[in-house]
Amino acid sequence: MNGQTIAVALGVLAGLVLMWSWAAGARAGRKVQKSIHHAGRTGNNAARILATAAVVVGVQWAIVKLSADPVAWVIVLGVPALIAGVTVARMLAGPDDVVRV
Repeated sequence: MNGQTIAVALGVLAGLVLMWSWAAGARAGRKVQKSIHHAGRTGNNAARILATAAVVVGVQWAIVKLSADPVAWVIVLGVPALIAGVTVARMLAGPDDVVRV
């Protein structure tokens, strides 16, 4: 091998490393963009959460105020409590333990 062949081989290798680093940077940029996009959607989620909570509390209040049936109380208070428990448990589990469907 002469010096010119080694120089060409090093140039090709440098080009490959440059393309690899550019692609890795693009992947990292897309990952950051995706995380920022998900973080930006929290405003819409907050409005939905507040509206849903208002509906649930209104129904609970109406059932507890207008009914003396203990089964209705268990259903109207228990089901949202179970859903909230599952949600909090998933939130505290961390991203590695939760599988998205």
